[in-house]
Amino acid sequence: MSKASTILLDLEVFLTHAISANKAPSTAEVELQNVSATIDDLRSVIATLLTPGLNTDIDLICKKRLAIGFSAARTGFYGSLNDISKSIVMYLHDEDTPYKLLAIDLCARGFNIWQQYVDTMDMLRSLFSLATNSRKDNASTQNVGPQARQAVLQIVTHNTALFMTTLSLDILHPKNMEHRKSIMQLIAFLIRKRPLIIYPNLPRLIEAVVKSLDPNSTADREAVLDTATDILGHIVKTFPTVDFHMNSQRLAVGTSEGAIIMYDLKTATRLYVLECHKKRPTACSFSPDGRRLVTVSLEEGLVLVWKVGSSFTSFFLPGAPPRQGHGGSEPYKSLSFAAGDEAHMSIEDTLTQVRFEWVAERSVRLKIRDLTLTFST
Repeated sequence: MSKASTILLDLEVFLTHAISANKAPSTAEVELQNVSATIDDLRSVIATLLTPGLNTDIDLICKKRLAIGFSAARTGFYGSLNDISKSIVMYLHDEDTPYKLLAIDLCARGFNIWQQYVDTMDMLRSLFSLATNSRKDNASTQNVGPQARQAVLQIVTHNTALFMTTLSLDILHPKNMEHRKSIMQLIAFLIRKRPLIIYPNLPRLIEAVVKSLDPNSTADREAVLDTATDILGHIVKTFPTVDFHMNSQRLAVGTSEGAIIMYDLKTATRLYVLECHKKRPTACSFSPDGRRLVTVSLEEGLVLVWKVGSSFTSFFLPGAPPRQGHGGSEPYKSLSFAAGDEAHMSIEDTLTQVRFEWVAERSVRLKIRDLTLTFST
């Protein structure tokens, strides 16, 4: 049986069951309701990529199957989906571009269905590879990379937790260094295209990137250093809750719980956690000399100032934040402000409308839209 016949057989079974589910929905077929709405699109894709006149063939097959009756159509329902899912994974690795493109398209359209029947991480990794490593030596293969990247964007929008787990695992435990670099390139792509999807997962993602820079693995660190540096640069530029101080090689990362995690990139380790805000921090920034860190939470109307430079006590209390000049774990300074309506904005708006600007070693401006507040640190 030819490839075209095989994939057509798989897909016509899928389409038949999808239509059957629409005609007589039941508990067993509820999962296909969303996919069945895209039948016309799938039919068009198949017709374009495989055989002229395929629409008519599929219509005839579907009508013939439906004439048998709904109960017969249900027979082997899940077995058919299992076969189709495995076929899609197989065609992701096919040398023929049309079949590969069809598999990519079907991955994106029906991922929530296929994930129940295949190794989802393996499917995602195949898409990751196609998204970053596709050859561009002819016109047909040039379409593979862009389409795979669009499929990744579509899948990550609805399966963020699984997606981030796969990314983190592949950064920390790649099959080789080229794979790790490819994953990091994909992260940079997602930061540019879907920053709000990355945003709630930043701490987890940054933890994985930092660990990839472990100086105890010199060869691995050198292999990914440029790519990791590029990613961290994208993150700092895009997300105001993350800041990097070049001279000290310190990286500060805000979390949704209100804390700030401090990393040392020279040793690729987490130094300590500042338990600062009771609400989500909106932005943070190092002073020019790296000895102060300011954080702000618009929800609290509060700016906090922290001493973060190396101190004598740091050598005796590793993992503990520097002393702030008084007892307890309170910040060095706590400064309240009232921004009124200017402070009411979405997370998306905070990415571009809130920032710190240092005017001196111990003086900083907080800009919230058109409002400017100046603080002494």
